[in-house]
Amino acid sequence: DGRTMRLGYADNNGQAYRSIGGWLATQGEMSLSNMSMQNIQRWLKEHPDRLQTVLNANPRYIFFKVVRF
Repeated sequence: DGRTMRLGYADNNGQAYRSIGGWLATQGEMSLSNMSMQNIQRWLKEHPDRLQTVLNANPRYIFFKVVRF
């Protein structure tokens, strides 16, 4: 509806964070020496069919709460 709301940290699911770059390196998709935000973004654009797999590799969830509207 166009309103702005402020969110704050509420909790997490306790799982360890796994980075996209780490996943790409362990899968042999990109070397650590070539790892950068730009190269990760490029890889994701070039492999849209694998986006969900990459996102699912990180088991950590962060939960937010509404602080105010």
